[in-house]
Amino acid sequence: MEAPEKIYLEKEYPDNGVLPNGLNYNQSPNDIEYIRADAFIKKASFWLECNLSDRPMEDRKFWVEDFENYIKGE
Repeated sequence: MEAPEKIYLEKEYPDNGVLPNGLNYNQSPNDIEYIRADAFIKKASFWLECNLSDRPMEDRKFWVEDFENYIKGE
């Protein structure tokens, strides 16, 4: 089974002190959203490439690769 791109953690817990696992794949207004790092990097890289469309292809590739390496800590 492949990991979902996003999961949501319930922000509010029951008053009885018993914590459910809290993991949910459906979002509700009070949830905390967690996104897989590789999904974030892919989406942010796509946005960056689209917003650099006025630049030559070599420049776009350089900026996107530089961004990905920075985010990955390389």
